[in-house]
Amino acid sequence: MKLLFYSILITLVSLSCKKEGCTDPKSIDFSEDAKKNDGSCTYQTTVMFWLDESDVPNYESNGVSELNVYVNDELKTVVPVANSLASKPSCGTDNDFSKSYTFNMGKESSRSYTYAIIGDDGETWKSGSWSGTGNGCISIDI
Repeated sequence: MKLLFYSILITLVSLSCKKEGCTDPKSIDFSEDAKKNDGSCTYQTTVMFWLDESDVPNYESNGVSELNVYVNDELKTVVPVANSLASKPSCGTDNDFSKSYTFNMGKESSRSYTYAIIGDDGETWKSGSWSGTGNGCISIDI
């Protein structure tokens, strides 16, 4: 009888305990076993820059041969205008024709970023912003 009582008691106690961890599936720390969020979730977001071949004549006619890609005022890459694509690649693709960057956002599940595309002529050709989200990926045609 005592054994049955203790067995039931142990079962009830173990069922009532909730495993803590990150419960957000968009987090890089997501735990399927976690039942209670303990604030440990951290996030990343990805941006991919690519050059559409339809933009090349405009750059070339203005003497631009390279594009400098800045994110939050930091130079990330230099893209030769000759490296263009006929269609948008899958987000996250990284090769000679598209460049992807992943940013750690810490405990923020979203964060704003700015970008500027500056030609080797010193002119800003494109600029804008995007909202990075946890486990998200956005592609930007430069």
